[in-house]
Amino acid sequence: MRTYRYCLLPFFILFSLSGCSSTNSAQTAPYVDLKHLDALPTPVEGDIRPLKVAIAAVISPQGSAESYELLLDYLSEELGRPVESVQRRTYAEVNDLIRSGEVDLAFVCTSAYILGKNEFGMHA
Repeated sequence: MRTYRYCLLPFFILFSLSGCSSTNSAQTAPYVDLKHLDALPTPVEGDIRPLKVAIAAVISPQGSAESYELLLDYLSEELGRPVESVQRRTYAEVNDLIRSGEVDLAFVCTSAYILGKNEFGMHA
């Protein structure tokens, strides 16, 4: 068994050294001058922005997410863009998201819809 180890030792050494190079890698590496930095490119206007959908977690946060999951997946497929779910505890908080423009779409109850329509002109 001991001679077997000594037979494999040269192969191990050759394998270990095969990644080594005698050339100086600093000479072949590109030079980066950090004194002259350029700004990062701005995102392309065609980048797809997710559709933000507000949901009031009246039942429970997990229950509400599960209730709308299939519908939001369907919307994402049909629209060809990601759909982001935004949860709030109450319908009033969801209306605040609509008012401020933080969401594109919201699922609300009848009374929240009427309050929103009267206050800031929601459309059905």
